[in-house]
Amino acid sequence: MSLNTRLLFALLGFPLLVYAMMAVLLVIQSDTQARTAQQAHLKNAAELLAPSLADAIVKGDTQHLEILARQLRNMQGLRGVALFNQQGSLILQLGQAPLRYSTPPLITK
Repeated sequence: MSLNTRLLFALLGFPLLVYAMMAVLLVIQSDTQARTAQQAHLKNAAELLAPSLADAIVKGDTQHLEILARQLRNMQGLRGVALFNQQGSLILQLGQAPLRYSTPPLITK
């Protein structure tokens, strides 16, 4: 290979490699930001519906409880909704079941 060809590869190959690496990093960063925003959106929606869900549980209104849970379940990015009582017993489950039931996560303010 001639010196001119080697210089051409060195001068063009290195910047192309750097651009490719930057493109990959930007795609990864964009995906991470999108997932973080989606998680925040789902958490906010759950926190907004939590008082209504709690009221329906206290009143024993299973129909209203299921309607509210379906509103959560229909949100994009959510695979399933599981509602637990204070003792940790499953009250309602919609959609895909979690891998295993453990102590339900508590949303605290």
